[in-house]
Amino acid sequence: MLNIPQPVLISLIPALSALFGGLIVVLSNLVLHNLQMKKEQKKLYREKLEELGHLIGESLEWISDLSSVQNLMDLADLSICPEVRKAVVVSNIYFPELSRSVHEYNNQLIALHNFYVDTFIVDRESPAGADASRHPQHAEILGKTMQHRQAVDDEICKVAAKIVRA
Repeated sequence: MLNIPQPVLISLIPALSALFGGLIVVLSNLVLHNLQMKKEQKKLYREKLEELGHLIGESLEWISDLSSVQNLMDLADLSICPEVRKAVVVSNIYFPELSRSVHEYNNQLIALHNFYVDTFIVDRESPAGADASRHPQHAEILGKTMQHRQAVDDEICKVAAKIVRA
């Protein structure tokens, strides 16, 4: 058996108690910090997902603006939907699982814009949407654009469900 003097044993008991007490405080602070970080991360992802949904929703206004353009210069100014470009960035950074569908939607919007440019009649006073609607492929291209938008919305809903369950 160890031959430890009694005064040393008596002083070891409070020292070990303080050491274990300090260790418990440090560990509980680490656990609380970890829980707080997870809560903040979940809040950030929820906010970014809401932003992404809002940006995709705003693309409908861009489509409406594109349809009502009266001249070629204004049509050229609307070549890229800024909200969807930002949605591409947000999806790439925060939601890689959404980036493919957001990219596809962005590409479809570019195709829609190109179609409006191709069908725009310069000497007319009618808006670009009216010129495009006279073309037989208009309904197909616009329908495909809306399908891509719906696909993005559906993907956002799936990710939102995962975040809520986490």
